[in-house]
Amino acid sequence: MSAENRREILMLSRDVILDIWCRVPRPPRVFNLKRYLIVGIFLIGLYVFQYLSDIQWLVMSHMQDDLMYKQLSGCIVLLLLLYQWQLARSRNFNKGLNKCSVLKNHKWVGAILPLPFFFHAMQPGYGYLYFLTISFLACITLGLFNVETVKVRNKTCLFIWTLLHILFAVISLLLVVFHIYVVYAYS
Repeated sequence: MSAENRREILMLSRDVILDIWCRVPRPPRVFNLKRYLIVGIFLIGLYVFQYLSDIQWLVMSHMQDDLMYKQLSGCIVLLLLLYQWQLARSRNFNKGLNKCSVLKNHKWVGAILPLPFFFHAMQPGYGYLYFLTISFLACITLGLFNVETVKVRNKTCLFIWTLLHILFAVISLLLVVFHIYVVYAYS
């Protein structure tokens, strides 16, 4: 058997195997792991673990005692939070904007938001600050488990998911505005 014939047999057998492989029915994927999902879950998990285990980072707590640091880190969190509303603005007003890139950036910024939030406040606080932290992390968690990552095509589920995600985003934004008012009114 010549080398040419062996090569043809190998190519043919490869094509047959690929053809059989493509015809094998596979169960639908219920869960789709994306990088932003892994990063977001990891950061939310770290924040919750740090809070529940009551671990204190001395360097971080000293930095958070500084008024200038608190204001600067709070501005970063606020700017990132306001950037997240770019998606709603682009869907409603900017018809020429590339919505896929805006959505991709929205997902990634949402996934990394627990990190600047942690640098601003290691502990969730009390009263409305605790509620702000819960609504903020709930909004991010809902955003991570979106239609792309959880393969749900039911319109009712999609409507409820969208409603809850936007509701937690609005609550978080209102509580952030209230927090800014309280900080500057009573300082």
